Order: sequence, then structure tokens, then C-alpha cells
Amino acid sequence: MEKKMTRTIKSGKRVEILKTLYANGVLPYKSLKLYNGETGITQRKVKEMENDGEIIRVGTGRDSVLTLKNGWKDGTQHWKDEAFIARREELQEELYKCLSEGGTRLNRFSRRAELNLMMHLAGVGAYPDEKPDMNDITYKGLDAFYYNADEVKDATCYVDDVKEEDGKKQTSVSRLSGLEISQGGIYATYSLGNKLIEWNRFGEVRMKELVKRTIGERNQKIVEEIPIDCIMFADDYKLFERVILNELEAHPAYNTKILLNIDFAYEHMYALPTDKNGIAMLEEMKKKDWLKDMRHILLGDYNMPPVGTQVVCDAVEDDKYILMFTSCDISRLKSFIKRARMTEDADKFVVYCFSFQTQLVKRLAGDYVTIGEIELSDYKEEVRKHET
Repeated sequence: MEKKMTRTIKSGKRVEILKTLYANGVLPYKSLKLYNGETGITQRKVKEMENDGEIIRVGTGRDSVLTLKNGWKDGTQHWKDEAFIARREELQEELYKCLSEGGTRLNRFSRRAELNLMMHLAGVGAYPDEKPDMNDITYKGLDAFYYNADEVKDATCYVDDVKEEDGKKQTSVSRLSGLEISQGGIYATYSLGNKLIEWNRFGEVRMKELVKRTIGERNQKIVEEIPIDCIMFADDYKLFERVILNELEAHPAYNTKILLNIDFAYEHMYALPTDKNGIAMLEEMKKKDWLKDMRHILLGDYNMPPVGTQVVCDAVEDDKYILMFTSCDISRLKSFIKRARMTEDADKFVVYCFSFQTQLVKRLAGDYVTIGEIELSDYKEEVRKHET
């Protein structure tokens, strides 16, 4: 009798897709654009894997997801790492619930998988075999690790805060998607998808304090030396325009509350697109002193803002205020634009931004600032030169 041969997969696009599915349960079809190379090539590989009976596509359109056709039944053929095996049963049970219920639950599950993939592709350990337990991180061994909301809540012993006022229960729920811990920063992450989300201000502040306390109990040096900030991810960068405009114009809309809550909980809010530009920025933001290096590359010998400067900026040169929105910090951009609108002198206010950010800055403050556009690929090349 002829012996059936089992294909051994060691590298390539197929193995990247399979590892993502073993780690996350699903791969949103729209997230295929995140992989290196042309998206069309990745889509053809997915079709080939569907035809081979390895994976299936659930749903249609942009909300469809890919998953393993036979679940984790044959998973250990390719991933025998104990970290994957330990997670397999829990993840499979969660996946089945999401696929059967669909809707909001599957959408949340998909967004979590997308952020895990982005972190993984940016070199941030997000998959089971790429990171230690959150409570085992040390400052000396700190690289860049990412933990989803469930892992963070388990580590911090988080439970929703429920209070009763006037006979009604009020629940403070965090909308946290995950947490990156790296030399470049501790970043609470929030996934907006394609619409603004509501949250309770106190829920986010409470989550931040729980994270700080949990990490500090084991590694005080980490929380002393590395700030806790926030990264927002959106499918469309225009979504951040709505956040800032609602704040600037003081509209009584629910999304005004979102920006105020972010400002209250985090000093810096970084806005990243869920695409390859977002991954490229994550690669930089995980590095120690990445903001100092960015200022050195882009601003060189320009003067630092004098103490007492009334404008939030990164340099002052020839009576011009210069802001590096290349950092993606929309909290600082908001403050800078407010002052530029009051002054109404575009020559005095200069915004450096990457080309994927230009339209956002133009729509927000085109008549009030001068824009200096930079290609992200050119900046990355300068970074490589400085690192070598």
C-alpha cells in the first residue's frame, strides 16, 4: 500500500498564514494587505490553500474571515510548540462561539487578530511562542511584547467596576484592545475599526492605573523609565479628523467625549492606520528613544522650544513654531492647531508629516499652517543609516 505523504511546511507565505491562524484563530480577509509584497499574490496563495482544503473563508466582503478548515485537529503537524498547544483548546472554543454568533462578537475577535498580526509583522512579540507571560517581564530582558485585552485583564486581575447611583447601576468598562510593553513605550491600544467608539472615562483611567501597578510591583524600573501612553488604530485615517474637529468646534456629539477621555487618561495619543504604514510606525515606536532620534533626523540643529513657550511644538526657528506630526501624536497636533487658528499666520506654524498624514492635516488646518511633507520610506532609510 502506498504511504500517504504529509507535506512539511517550513517557510513562505503559506507558513505565515498558518501561523497567524494557529495563534489568532482567524485572519480577517482585509488584513491580507498587511503582509509584505503585493496583496494580489497573498490573495492567490489564500485561494490555493482554500482549494487544498487547509482553510475556509467565512462570510463575504470586507468582514469575511479565514480560519482553519479542520480547526486545530492537525495543527501540531506544523506547530508543536507548547505555547501554541496550551492556547489551542481555549482559542478554539472562543472561535466557535464567535463564528456561531457572528456580528459584534466576531467583529471584536477579528479586530483583535488584526492587531496581533500588525504587532507580529512589526517585530513585536504577539504570538504565543514570541513572548513571556506578562508577569514575567523584566527590565533587563525587555524587548517588545504585546498582550491582548484578555491577557492584560488576567494579569491585572481586572473586573468591571459597578456602582449604584439613584437606584441605577453604572458600569465602568475599559475598551482596551491590548498592551504593548517595549523600550520605546508602554502603549495601551484601542481599535476603532471604521467608526468611533464610546467609553467611560473612569474605566480607562482605572485600567491604566491597574497596568502601572501590576508592572510596577514586579519591575518598578519599567514604569519609572517608560511612560504609559495610548495608540489608536483606525481603518481610515480620516476617522481621526472627526475626533479632533469635534473637540475643536465643541460639538455636543458623543464623539467629543472620546477625545476628552483620551486626554484625561493619557498624555500622548498616537494615531495609526491599520495598514503597512501603521506597521512601519510600530517598528519605530518600539525602539528606545525613538522620539529623540526622530527629532535628530528631522530637525537637526533647530532650537528646542524655550522654557515657557506657549505653543506645543518640537522646535522654534526664525520665529516659526515647528511640530513633528510624524510622531502620529494627535493630542499634540490638536493643541498646535488650536493655537495656529488663533494666530491666523500660516507662515509661523509648520507641521512636518508623512505623506499618508498630509490630507488629514490639510483638512484640519490647511489655511492655518505650512505643511512639510516627508515620505515614510525616506525617513526609514535615514533611520537605517543612523543605526549602522
